[in-house]
Amino acid sequence: AEVTHRVHQRFLEDLAVTATRAANTTIAETVARKTVSETDAALVAEGQITEILQPNTVLEALVSHHVLMRIGDPAGYSFQHQQFQEWYASHFVERLMLASIGDAASRDKLKADVLNQPAWEESILFACERLTRGDPRQQEACGAAILDAFEVDPILAAEMIYRSTD
Repeated sequence: AEVTHRVHQRFLEDLAVTATRAANTTIAETVARKTVSETDAALVAEGQITEILQPNTVLEALVSHHVLMRIGDPAGYSFQHQQFQEWYASHFVERLMLASIGDAASRDKLKADVLNQPAWEESILFACERLTRGDPRQQEACGAAILDAFEVDPILAAEMIYRSTD
């Protein structure tokens, strides 16, 4: 946690998003380093950290203390279980669902890049489970995402309803 300045969750989320976008459970080492560098830059820009961290140092810390594993030849990274990847990626989905309320561009991005891509299904369902148990704005975001899902994948929309609260 010290190496990543207690923002390890964000690094894990962004690595999970990278893997899910590629519809894969393994992230090539070069891609993992690039993802960590991009997260680094975003965290500095947001004022969350003040110094750029070395990607290899961050990846080593995530492997040593978290749910990430170094695997294969050529080297790559993977979550210890696919559900960990889906769980971390679900936080990105949740942020996208919240951003899509009243924002057409975010709504279109949610529909095209997430709701219409089978690799995101479990992450979507995790996000729905959390949002429906949240405040009224979070519940509204989930409801809107369900309605959006009907336009691209009615079966997914039904699953989202099933995994949500009343």
